[in-house]
Amino acid sequence: YVGRLLEIKGVFLLIEMMRHLPENVHLLMVGSGPEESRLRQKAADFHVAHRIHFVGAIPYSDLPRYMNCMDLGVAPSQTTPYWKEQFGRALVEFMSCEVPVIGSNSGSIPEVIGEAGYIFPEKTLAELVSIVQALIEQPEKRQKLGQRGREQAQQHYSAAIMSQRLLEMYKTLTQRM
Repeated sequence: YVGRLLEIKGVFLLIEMMRHLPENVHLLMVGSGPEESRLRQKAADFHVAHRIHFVGAIPYSDLPRYMNCMDLGVAPSQTTPYWKEQFGRALVEFMSCEVPVIGSNSGSIPEVIGEAGYIFPEKTLAELVSIVQALIEQPEKRQKLGQRGREQAQQHYSAAIMSQRLLEMYKTLTQRM
């Protein structure tokens, strides 16, 4: 996981997920936030704290190094009456590093992931665990998804593509005036 440690980001679901995964599976949580102490307590209560690694906030330039040691990237965001996931930049960063992605169906997560990963219904622990277990057992599938994600990131989210889209949007807006 990469992002802020906030309840709306679904991070408590990740802690609970660890109860259902094999002992050799570890969770790397990159980021900081107000829920860190509660997350650590929940991990201790569930007896999985030894498999969860909180690294805190890191310099952006170090992010690829952390992502490249991950087998999966998960974005379990949870919609509330006042918030839903907007773009999910971490997903594109995972995909750029060829890390297969799993995301909830909150906001634009499904659109960002497209065909490059798996979507699960928000807050559905059983579905998330099932997807993670399946991908743990299928390294070839993870590799293919990682490659597909990198291609998608390059085709849709590279700096050149995004700059071109922004320029086109401005042109369209100025032509309407």
